[in-house]
Amino acid sequence: MKQEGSTSGGPFLEELERLRRELAQAREAAARQRQTEEALRDSEARYRLLFESSPDAMVLYDSEGRVLYVNQAFVDTYGWSREEWLGRRVDFVPSAEREKTTQVIANTLDGRKSEFETRRLTKDGRRLDVLLTVAPFNDPRGEITGIYVIHRDITAKKRAEAALAESEARYRQLLDASPNPIAVYDRQGRVNYLNPAFEQLYGWSLEELRGRRIENFVPPDQAGLTAQAWERTLAGEKVSLETKRLTKDGRILDVLLQTSIVQGGDGQLLASIVTHQDLTEHKRAEAALVESQRRYRQLLDASPDPITVYDHQGKVTYINPAFQQAFGWSLEELAGRGIDFVPLHEQERTRDAVLRTLEGENVLLESQRLTKDGRLLDIQLKTAIFTGPDGQLAGDIVIYRDISERKKAEEELKRHRDHLEELVADGTQELRQANQKLRQEIAEHRRTSQALRAAEASYRLLYEESRRVGALYRSLFNSSADAIIVYDLEGRVQFLNQAFTQVFGWTQEELAGRSLGFVPEAEAETTRQRVREVVDLGQAQRGVQTRRYTKDGRLLEVEISASRFEDHLDRPAGMVVIIRDTTERVRAQQEKERLEGQLSQALKMEAVGVLASGIAHDFNNILQVVSGYLQLMMMAKERGLDHFLPQLRQMDRLVNRGAELVRGLLTFGRKVRPRLAPLSLNQVIGQIVAVLRRTIPPMISMETRLAPDLWEIAGDANQLEHLLVNLAGNARDAMPQGGRLLIETGNQSWDELSAKNHPEMTPGDYVLFRVSDSGQGMDQAILPHIFEPFFTTKEVGQGTGLGLSTVYGIVKGHGGYISCYSSPAQGTSFSIYLPVPAAPRALAGDAPPAPQAAPMGRETILLVDDEPAIVEVAREMLERHGYRVLEATSGEQALEAYAQDGPGVDLVILDLGMPGMGGQRALEEIMALNPRAKVIVASGYTDNPQIERCRASGAAEFIAKPYRLLDMLQTVRQVLDRPA
Repeated sequence: MKQEGSTSGGPFLEELERLRRELAQAREAAARQRQTEEALRDSEARYRLLFESSPDAMVLYDSEGRVLYVNQAFVDTYGWSREEWLGRRVDFVPSAEREKTTQVIANTLDGRKSEFETRRLTKDGRRLDVLLTVAPFNDPRGEITGIYVIHRDITAKKRAEAALAESEARYRQLLDASPNPIAVYDRQGRVNYLNPAFEQLYGWSLEELRGRRIENFVPPDQAGLTAQAWERTLAGEKVSLETKRLTKDGRILDVLLQTSIVQGGDGQLLASIVTHQDLTEHKRAEAALVESQRRYRQLLDASPDPITVYDHQGKVTYINPAFQQAFGWSLEELAGRGIDFVPLHEQERTRDAVLRTLEGENVLLESQRLTKDGRLLDIQLKTAIFTGPDGQLAGDIVIYRDISERKKAEEELKRHRDHLEELVADGTQELRQANQKLRQEIAEHRRTSQALRAAEASYRLLYEESRRVGALYRSLFNSSADAIIVYDLEGRVQFLNQAFTQVFGWTQEELAGRSLGFVPEAEAETTRQRVREVVDLGQAQRGVQTRRYTKDGRLLEVEISASRFEDHLDRPAGMVVIIRDTTERVRAQQEKERLEGQLSQALKMEAVGVLASGIAHDFNNILQVVSGYLQLMMMAKERGLDHFLPQLRQMDRLVNRGAELVRGLLTFGRKVRPRLAPLSLNQVIGQIVAVLRRTIPPMISMETRLAPDLWEIAGDANQLEHLLVNLAGNARDAMPQGGRLLIETGNQSWDELSAKNHPEMTPGDYVLFRVSDSGQGMDQAILPHIFEPFFTTKEVGQGTGLGLSTVYGIVKGHGGYISCYSSPAQGTSFSIYLPVPAAPRALAGDAPPAPQAAPMGRETILLVDDEPAIVEVAREMLERHGYRVLEATSGEQALEAYAQDGPGVDLVILDLGMPGMGGQRALEEIMALNPRAKVIVASGYTDNPQIERCRASGAAEFIAKPYRLLDMLQTVRQVLDRPA
């Protein structure tokens, strides 16, 4: 039985064992699958946590562009909820970034990863600068099934970078404009910036010194001081140091250095700034002043006559040794005080002498003065005033001479003379007594003669001393920096100094004893009058601005001071004239006044342009209404108006003429944008000259001189032709009896120096375009007004006054400069400089489409304009062609209407120039409500920056006022037919 059971159960047991093994394997596989699923769920949770905790916005798209997932940072950044995004395609790409975004998506679907900076719109319409990382993701088979994008908001970073760049540019401009030399060093002391004033003073350019250390232009004897100043600067101290520096050509300059450091946000040293001030001339001037003061002090100290110097308050500032010896006081005793040494009986005469001196008179007076020890001296004093650098009274000087001995001798002689007269009169005295008295008188006379001989010897010594003092005065005379010339009373030259020869060219030998004829004819009468005031009346002349010729015929601007001088007997002896060359100062003042005049004219023209543009805007609105009604009336044939069509067409032509005037005003105000394209000005001139030859009268010869190698410019050919026609027409009107009209072109390059005389121009390359005539010309009173709108010299009915203002606007619209030179009977020449672009420029805008029949439509249009009449006429035209029209007269009303009927509004026609919130903000608010909204903006300004802002904000098209209603209908249809 066991054997049979064993035999019959063998296969069954084997099968059972196999099933057990398969079951165990299945359980093991199920366990592994559970582990894999748990690991996958754990991995998904970790990745989801990673995505949700990321500070960067993340979004996952499928291959059709529908959103599969966005993280919380994306919701926080852009403002849309997950429900608004998931399973949808939300367009938040600005129009300017769409082409680039489309290319990146294509590259990503090809398997490439990209990282680039772009912009995105938030739900509330803000624009964010973002850094996008875009990469594909694959399914397990490796096929691309979607795209994930990481958004990093870099708006704040971009703003900071822009602010930093603006700040750096502003500070670089300040450094470049500084009149003081400035150098910037890095933390190792190497040069990385020099301003133009540094290069001008030292001779080195930035390219020569960049990266070199400061020791390269420091004299060896200044190295120690410089190193100490550098260490103190690095320690954060602002150092001020007088030192010396080498120039490129080896000169040594005295300079004042002031240092400071630049720190980064972390407080680390970034650079050091050193400002240089050239003290060389200042040091020389100080040394010359000290030397001059020393020589004057020596001269005064050596004088044998007592001298005192008072300030303008009558306080003593100086006494010489002779004064101390004669009167007994020292300078220490008198400095800062008055001197109380006038006796009572001389005080009245002394006060009178002081008043006369302060009035400019040189006073000579015999008087008496007390010494320190109470003695009474007979003295002769002479006074003179002196002035400070500002020409104001600084003080006076008094020279004393002790005449006590002379007075005693005179009194002694008088006493003896009186005594002799008594003896002669007394005839009754005895002869012996008379003889005895006579002998006594003779003996006394001998003593007196001896005293006189002694006095003569004393005066001889004084004469020798005066010669020595005279030599000192001649030294001072020749060392003066101003030209000095001394005349006698007949106007003949007696002396002139070396400075006169250096300035005017004549020498002492050439002019001594002769008259000097270097006064211009225009100044002759005034000069003769001033000479009479000096010589005849003794009235000094100070700081008289006039002109004088040099020996070689140059005419100098000079400042003259003159005064009369007297001889030893106080009689007028001649005139001293001091002449200072002020040519450079006068030229600098004239240049300043000329530049201020140019700036004032430019500001006036800019203000008139703004006013003209404002007037043109209002005219545009009026013309738009009139033109619209005329067009409606001409279209209304069913109303029996056919017989009025000629009159209506004439009115329409007049409206168009008014629009041309408005465009002239806008062109002057630079509100009409030129359609710039690369062109040859010679070609434009050649085309229009052929027309002008048929319209210019035959008695006017027209000539062209066109440069064969003329540079290409970026210009609007139509506007430039209009400009030439205007200028040629003005030239024709200026030559009613015939003449010559010349049109020239040429190349012109302006450097920094040339551009200084024309503040409106910047250095660079220009094409010169000149139109000249030989006509009547204009006087200087008319020239400043010729570019003003409505200014004309023609008779009433012969001109609008807008021709030259339109020319001015065209030139400014091309970034150019225009000038006019004219004088009566000498003709007129207009010179126009048009800039040459660094690279060819593309055509600005596409050509207007050819006119077509007015299309019909059934859509709803929101019409927004603050002028009710414009709304009325445009609404009627739109409704005639099948459209449903909603109206609004302000941006606020437009937003309210769009918020209410937005889904049903197919198009918005929006005027830009409205009160209140205005058209620009209304456009932005509408696009925020619906980024796919279709908006046409209208304005009379075709070059207003607001138009570009409108296009960037999503406006579909722009129409210029006053527009033709049929053109408006064509534009409406084109925009409505575009895909959303």
